[in-house]
Amino acid sequence: MLKPIILKIGGSVVTDKSKPFSARKRIVKRISGEVATAIRSGCPPLVIVHGGGSFGHPIAQKHGIHKGFREKTQLIGFVETVQVMRRLSDIIAESLQASGVPALPLQPSAITLQKGGRIATMFSRSVEEALKMGLIPVLWGDAVLDEEKGFSILSGDQIVSHLSALLSPSRVVFGTDVDGIYPSDPKKGEAKPFRELTRAELEKITIQSGESGGIDVTGGMKGKLQEIIAITSMGVEVIVMNAMKAGNVLRALSGGKVGTLVKP
Repeated sequence: MLKPIILKIGGSVVTDKSKPFSARKRIVKRISGEVATAIRSGCPPLVIVHGGGSFGHPIAQKHGIHKGFREKTQLIGFVETVQVMRRLSDIIAESLQASGVPALPLQPSAITLQKGGRIATMFSRSVEEALKMGLIPVLWGDAVLDEEKGFSILSGDQIVSHLSALLSPSRVVFGTDVDGIYPSDPKKGEAKPFRELTRAELEKITIQSGESGGIDVTGGMKGKLQEIIAITSMGVEVIVMNAMKAGNVLRALSGGKVGTLVKP
């Protein structure tokens, strides 16, 4: 089997993070079409991971799910977080399926156990078997049980890092709402994204690692950069690009130049 590509679509792309439970269905539909075109054109096997955006984060924040279990009143918040993330995953999986993509939703909270907020166990054989079948596994940031904390948040970025160690992908693509990795916050002034970085150069970049806009209980941009450093340390190249712009997802999946390339 060809080495797969792991495509992470950020919650800031598939949802409007300023409005609770607001899916950007037109963007989801357009990305689904680009994924379908890439598959028809013969791109490698694909794993898709998406973020929580305005679905999971507000409820998790309200009930303090990211802080771990403290009192029984949080339990309803935990299961509500799981449920709203399933709702978002349904929107994305159904859009992919409507475009002819055999997307198979694999609920992370059903196959993952964390310890202290990091993955301890994930039954990832189902991901491998799905790929062998020609299916497209779809996973997402989720609220999961945790051996130490009772429960915790599993970010989509950490899923990508974990699967990278397991699957040795040919590349990992992060679809965000900015054009790549910047020397400073592009939303607060004029800045141009890096075209190319090495892992060592990325480790030195701390200016951009402030919190992303809207509520984010998974660590924002800082957490993403840390996972990218971990992925490139495995010898895997990473592309960070703007999935809000038409054609970019297709370009990234097809091997074209787009966004920032981080080399191992």
